[in-house]
Amino acid sequence: MGWLLIYSTTYYQPDLNRHAGRQALFIVLGLLLQWWLSRQPLQKLLDWAPSLYGASLALLLAVPVLGFEVNGARRWLSLGPLGAVQPSEWIKFTLLLVQVRCLQKGRWDLAALAFLGPALLVLK
Repeated sequence: MGWLLIYSTTYYQPDLNRHAGRQALFIVLGLLLQWWLSRQPLQKLLDWAPSLYGASLALLLAVPVLGFEVNGARRWLSLGPLGAVQPSEWIKFTLLLVQVRCLQKGRWDLAALAFLGPALLVLK
């Protein structure tokens, strides 16, 4: 639906219609990633959790230094011609994996601590 709205609003504006193509590319990439992740065993994803969480935290830490401002808030990292990403969106997935892994091992303290770091970085 989102792609259709972008396509319809930029159809008669040649200088803007590249947005619909880029959005379609991201939809296809997202669906492929979703398909691939759905085929992975849960334990394999949980084994990757600490590395993914660390990478997500590193991206969150990079935002104040390398990020750029949009609408008065600095929360985006540039990917060059591909556009930009919000690391706070990635941390949602990796934090969920880390929480499951910690709770699976009965480490409620680590689960709470794992939540605290990203929460403070996002609030900053």
